[in-house]
Amino acid sequence: MRLSPGSGGLIPVTREMENSPVMIHGPTIGRSNPWGLRAFGVDDEAMEPLIARGGLVLADLKQNDYRKVKNNEIYIVCCDFEEGQGLLRQLEWAGREQDRLALKAGHDRVPTLYRQPREIRLLGRVLWAWRHF
Repeated sequence: MRLSPGSGGLIPVTREMENSPVMIHGPTIGRSNPWGLRAFGVDDEAMEPLIARGGLVLADLKQNDYRKVKNNEIYIVCCDFEEGQGLLRQLEWAGREQDRLALKAGHDRVPTLYRQPREIRLLGRVLWAWRHF
């Protein structure tokens, strides 16, 4: 996943689609945005069919406290092994003491990862997804 570039409210989903931008209200996701909302382009297929590659998600970056995670919400997370890349994953509390998070992908071929909360960094909760048809 990558942060989608934007100016004047136009945000291309991928480089290949720069001539077909998605219209997003610039101030809503701009740098001075007090709500913590950001748009991200989806570059992998791990959450398909729910969130498709080439789509766009809107995330609330203020919702990044693992203690407030509810089962089956989708977050953008950074893991210990992929610090430079955000992953879209559906989170669920797991383990005997409910002390681990299961990072579930929507795609069958992507394995579920199990991590202690200190081993991941929540970037924000996904609020909305757009799919290009």
